Amino acid sequence: MCASVCLRMRELDAKKYWVALNMVTGVGAVTFRKLLNAFADPQRVFAASRAELRALPGIPEKTVANILQFDLDALLTKELDAIASHHAQIVTINEAAYPDI
Repeated sequence: MCASVCLRMRELDAKKYWVALNMVTGVGAVTFRKLLNAFADPQRVFAASRAELRALPGIPEKTVANILQFDLDALLTKELDAIASHHAQIVTINEAAYPDI
């Protein structure tokens, strides 16, 4: 039982960064893709330094600042609660369940 619950908690912990990066002002589909290509996953984007983020072409300084200042705990909790209350799932672009566009 714990193995199943623990696995879901780890998956949610990793996926919360996908949700958070989508919430950052200035990060749209194109910027999200640039960041994902550069850092491989959203958690690494939030761990990146200002210099690493600024080194990416086409990422405005304001967006860099918004990423660095994003308060994961305060801003993400409400969104994750809404997802849970609707019994929704977070599906990332790297998953087979992600719909074709």
